[in-house]
Amino acid sequence: MTNAPKDVSAAILRAPAAVITFSNPSKRRVDWTAQNAAKYGSPTMPKKIVLKMDGQQNLRLKIETFTDRQSFTKSFHIVDQFEEEFHQFLQEVWQFGFRQILVQLPDRDFHILRTTHDDRYTMKSRLASKLDWDHLAADKPKSTMLHPENDAALLYALDLTTANGIVLAPMADKFRQLNHLIDMTLKTISDHIERGSPVHIIDAGCGKAYLSIALYYVLNSRGIQCSLLGIDTNPHVIEHANAVVRTLEFQHAVFHNCNITDVPDSQPCTLLIALHACDTATDHALHLGIRTNANAILVAPCCHHHVQQQMVKSESAAFVSPILEDGITKERLGDIITDVMRRDLVRSRGYDAHLIEFISLEHTQKNILIKAEKIGDRHNARHFREFNTMKEFWGVSPFLSNLIGAQPLD
Repeated sequence: MTNAPKDVSAAILRAPAAVITFSNPSKRRVDWTAQNAAKYGSPTMPKKIVLKMDGQQNLRLKIETFTDRQSFTKSFHIVDQFEEEFHQFLQEVWQFGFRQILVQLPDRDFHILRTTHDDRYTMKSRLASKLDWDHLAADKPKSTMLHPENDAALLYALDLTTANGIVLAPMADKFRQLNHLIDMTLKTISDHIERGSPVHIIDAGCGKAYLSIALYYVLNSRGIQCSLLGIDTNPHVIEHANAVVRTLEFQHAVFHNCNITDVPDSQPCTLLIALHACDTATDHALHLGIRTNANAILVAPCCHHHVQQQMVKSESAAFVSPILEDGITKERLGDIITDVMRRDLVRSRGYDAHLIEFISLEHTQKNILIKAEKIGDRHNARHFREFNTMKEFWGVSPFLSNLIGAQPLD
């Protein structure tokens, strides 16, 4: 069977709107070309493709592709020959070999299961499962978590806006970054929020605590019980942060002038935040998240002197020496090695951890975030072995390895 069922195609084209979800990809290899990557947005063969169609004779089509860790969206507006254009999309995705297809229409669903070799399929028609069909494929404006008018008191207290609610020009980038970070952070702890559990935030090396104070505000505005502990060794930023939460009358937010190591293991922690904690402060922050058994850890490293100082040209392999010859290449290599090793150490302690880009490079070169979510209590010996392989190969080790100590085997 090389083509999508004709009766399903006809039903889709008659409908005012449709959602077609292709999932469970075939195990046979699909040649994912550069043209496919450009058309669908995904650089590799996706795990799922969703086609959203809205309108007749003036077709809006949105294509969403999903890999293991990323999603991509492409939108099209087809005025002429919309039947041919949509039919082409449908047939093309069918050829990728997905073994499960769910077609949702306003009046009914079609559920299609295909065999491994794509020569046969079964199809069942069921009652409609989707009820909301508003603005299905339209491009929605990107919402922000904070607005100068609605959240004027918070933004003014954080020195992001004037008393009249106008975002200060020098703070415009920080305001956009703050909204992006809030959105990403809430998605990271969404399961915890949906269960209605209290959210305990620790902000390690908090500085002026823009993100953690804003998160506390957003969570409380949603009726979610929340507490915030911020720590920093700079007494001036601690004084400023405490003044802000007093002004906003946040009852369960407090900031202490102390070291990260002063926080006890028993401190409740749903979310550990550390943005641009310098050098080994990042290692202490990650360790704090591990020892308080945080549900999620979001750490943006800054400065990697501890590992860079261990990278000595005269003691390195011949093929590595040229990379260490110039300061800039040595610095960037040290950054990458440090954070990959940190990631694997965090993984070894029962976390699903990844390195992601969290702000655009146009704002700062320090745009890597270590994002980790707790997935179990058992230590993972495989990831610790991967860390040790890198340690032996490069002859360096981040300070985090000293803090967590020996790794017990599974």
